[in-house]
Amino acid sequence: MVVLENDSLWAWGNNEYGQLGIETKTDSSGPVQILTNVASVSVGQYHTIAVKHNGSLWAWGDNYNGQLGDGTRYTSTTSPVQVLSDTGTGYFYLWGGDFSYSKELTYMALSSAAYLTFEGTDISMPFAKTLSEIIGKRNPEPEFMTLPNGQVISQEMFITAVAGDWKLMDYHFDPSNGFYGIAVLSPNNDEVVVSCRGTDGSWAHFKADAGMSGVIFKSSLFSQIEAAKSFYRNAIFKAKHQFYAENCVVVATGHSLGGALAASLGYLFDIKVRTFNAPSCTYLLFGRVEK
Repeated sequence: MVVLENDSLWAWGNNEYGQLGIETKTDSSGPVQILTNVASVSVGQYHTIAVKHNGSLWAWGDNYNGQLGDGTRYTSTTSPVQVLSDTGTGYFYLWGGDFSYSKELTYMALSSAAYLTFEGTDISMPFAKTLSEIIGKRNPEPEFMTLPNGQVISQEMFITAVAGDWKLMDYHFDPSNGFYGIAVLSPNNDEVVVSCRGTDGSWAHFKADAGMSGVIFKSSLFSQIEAAKSFYRNAIFKAKHQFYAENCVVVATGHSLGGALAASLGYLFDIKVRTFNAPSCTYLLFGRVEK
């Protein structure tokens, strides 16, 4: 984004969420004029905010957390939308999401929950049990992890404390390749998080995946991608059509290899992604240049 001396705003480059404001989500390899009479512009990761000399505030692009300030969430816009007619002088405005430490921990908990084994537990589907109820029945030997703040806590305590009220919506295990996926519904019934374990084995893999060799990583990735695609497709259908409202948000999450699956399938199905220590492998899997 650049504002010229004549106060015109021009944009080019990546446009995955319509952040260029050119009325499409197609990337642009050259400058395109967006607005005139622009006093200042600020760009986020996938959205843009501009103030004109008359004090009016304009926004466009991604709106997952309400960052456009137009009173809505989740729906992006590909052209500038006027948010305020006059911002005034000496005022400071706040809006949008606050991706807090607690939210980060929630996705970490849901990611690590995919490493649990639900076989043998008393689960009446669909999603009749919360994660805390399921984990409480497992009572395995405790495994421990260190949180970003340095706190050491067992895996079961971590998931129960942070994401215990999330309900199990669906799960799938494929013994032929070690794929394991879970889909969970938020306490407010407005978000479904899908997570892949990515490797066969125990909780120890959650801490060890990052050290796997490239050969093992690729082998597991290719062997599990079809099972993961099928599981994600079913979870998204249930979230959007079978159980919940059309505006239910679906988020892919995962760690290491499971995160690589999540990132790639998030790209494939155009859903939000939150991963940890995970590369995106969309080019490797689908022959697409990663954005």
